[in-house]
Amino acid sequence: MVSFLGVLCIGCGILGNDLPSDEEMINTFHAKEATFNEMVQLLQAFPSWEGFDSMNKKYYSSQYHGYWSDVAECRSYFGEERASKIDSLLREIECQQIHFGYFYTGAGKTVSPPIEFTFDCYNDGLSIGPSISKSFIYCSDPIDSLALKSEIGYMEDKPSTVFVTDGDLDSLYYDIRTKANEREEGIAYIKLRRRIADNWLIELKYFH
Repeated sequence: MVSFLGVLCIGCGILGNDLPSDEEMINTFHAKEATFNEMVQLLQAFPSWEGFDSMNKKYYSSQYHGYWSDVAECRSYFGEERASKIDSLLREIECQQIHFGYFYTGAGKTVSPPIEFTFDCYNDGLSIGPSISKSFIYCSDPIDSLALKSEIGYMEDKPSTVFVTDGDLDSLYYDIRTKANEREEGIAYIKLRRRIADNWLIELKYFH
């Protein structure tokens, strides 16, 4: 009952009525796990995580940090055939976009593939106001307590609360917001993570 009421009340606020439950996302993942893994393999096989400066005849650090397929240069490096395949797989898993970043190694001259890929399943809200999202996340390294770190950031002058999530994310989110309101604490952001497979998480994020 707490979980149902929590999701219902959140839905009346900024979450919207289409927010997928943890159970729905987990069922989707297990039903289409092969598709999720195929997407990761395609992304990890990115031809080059560096760009080439034709004028100076040298490689420079990649700027492939953003959302697929908003980064045109990334799409061109993949090639249209592979890019179209990623588009098709993204529709199959019913996700809206992919977030990825670049990671420097060595003396900052080499760019390694991202250690995480985030597949946005749901987004509601504006970048300049309250917003919430739920996503699937692939971690290339085995998931440990660092990857499972959840966090609450406050508007007041107090340190963030960091912990490892245990249980339903929607219910936990509602509980956090309810207790913060009771204490009259402003929350700037909430990030909650939950393991669903060896290298996979689901994540709920809220930004004020």
